[in-house]
Amino acid sequence: MDSIVTVLLCTSIVFILCYIYSRQNLKYWKRRNVAYAEPVPLFGNAYPVLSQNQSLGKFLSHMHNSTKHSYMGFYLLESPNLLIRDYNVLRNILLKDFEYFTDRSVLHNTNDEYARHLLFMLPGKEWKGLRKEVTPVFSLEKLKGKVSLIGEIANNLVEYIDKVIVNDRIDCVEVSTRYGIDSIASCFFGLSGDCLKQENSELYSMCTKFFDHTSTLRAVQMVSHFTIPSVAKLMHMKFLHPKASEFVDKIVTDAIDKRIKEQSVREDVIDVLVNIQQREQGDAFDHKKLPVVAIQFVIGGYQASAGAVTFLLYELSKNQFIQTRLREEIISVHEKYQEFSSESIKDMQYLDMVVKETLRKYPLLPFMDRRCVKSYKVPDENLIIEKGVGVFVSIYGLHHDPNNFPDPENFDPERFSIENKASIPPGAFMPFGYGMRNCMGTTFTYLSVKMAVIKIITTYQIDKSSETPDTLQLADNWLFIAPKSPNLFLNFKKLISRPT
Repeated sequence: MDSIVTVLLCTSIVFILCYIYSRQNLKYWKRRNVAYAEPVPLFGNAYPVLSQNQSLGKFLSHMHNSTKHSYMGFYLLESPNLLIRDYNVLRNILLKDFEYFTDRSVLHNTNDEYARHLLFMLPGKEWKGLRKEVTPVFSLEKLKGKVSLIGEIANNLVEYIDKVIVNDRIDCVEVSTRYGIDSIASCFFGLSGDCLKQENSELYSMCTKFFDHTSTLRAVQMVSHFTIPSVAKLMHMKFLHPKASEFVDKIVTDAIDKRIKEQSVREDVIDVLVNIQQREQGDAFDHKKLPVVAIQFVIGGYQASAGAVTFLLYELSKNQFIQTRLREEIISVHEKYQEFSSESIKDMQYLDMVVKETLRKYPLLPFMDRRCVKSYKVPDENLIIEKGVGVFVSIYGLHHDPNNFPDPENFDPERFSIENKASIPPGAFMPFGYGMRNCMGTTFTYLSVKMAVIKIITTYQIDKSSETPDTLQLADNWLFIAPKSPNLFLNFKKLISRPT
């Protein structure tokens, strides 16, 4: 009995001390006279995210909408963070004064053998060196040479749809994901993706484990790297799915060995990895570094393409006038060029408008994050951001702010017409981030999404099915914008004729 009382007493004392410590830390923004969201002891403002009642993206969007201030303080547990709303402040932090914010706020967990090498998690100096080596692979000139390859994969997509369609019913999430994985694997790693060739593809099965938001454990582990990094590190949480990482590791390692043996050059990511291995090989070289570079581009690339195609097809099923106009433009431009080339796709202005409106309404990564690496005085503001403070921008909040985009829930490609796009406030549209650490695969994503849409809507009429929701519910437990349901069924009806 005495031992039980002692344990309860000690537990109570520890809890009280933690409570007092938390309350003191939660006065950080008040002491600095910065507007802030009222926190609760121990959790700060993070409880809705930690309880999986609200995604981190929606949480930050709610914060964005709750104030008119240029910036607002909030807490993840007792850790102070700052949400930036003003474009001038945002531009200074992400671009002009980038040297103060070279790192992301996400945990760089050196105990995680795979995730510690992820490009978007690396600290500034390591990130800069690796990005410099990889960036040329994504240049516009290199991508122009891959248009025909992307077209072939989009043709495979249509063939796969023809094969698996049942009663005109197609799961857009599945087919878009298969297309995204095959596009990345073929264009940047010289691999013959089999996701659109084999229904039981192991590559598809493994890659989708990286972004399985239906797994509560996976969701908690990934989100915790942003919200409670100290706990994630203490509990040895893994940001990447271990088994899927090992699978991609073997594929990439075999591809590197084959490329070295054959002494072939394709000017892709595998070539970059070969160069790194030959330059840095030695006892101190961590060979996990190479496959992780590939993992980042596989999962980041396919998720971006697949998500955009999924949401775009959903909106076309609801907006038949937009779908018809888009199809007419594609056919008209094809008659002019007699092919789907980089030049003809560039000439499809309405297609560009539709894709951009999709990315506005559904920004795939709904926020940006940085961490201050040395104390920073915000120009023209009475604010010093101290070293270690996390800085966030709600991309979803900016994209759905009626001051930036009137009637933001309405899908309206006309926002991006030549006449109207000049009225979009600076910094209001940034689906792939902004500044020095923005997404380097932006051009490829636009190209792969456009090619998939071209092939699909010139082959099929897209309609809502009996299972298609009028309003699409988004996942509450995930880092990325994704449908809450793992499936999204639409009706695909074959058109009589199509351009080739």
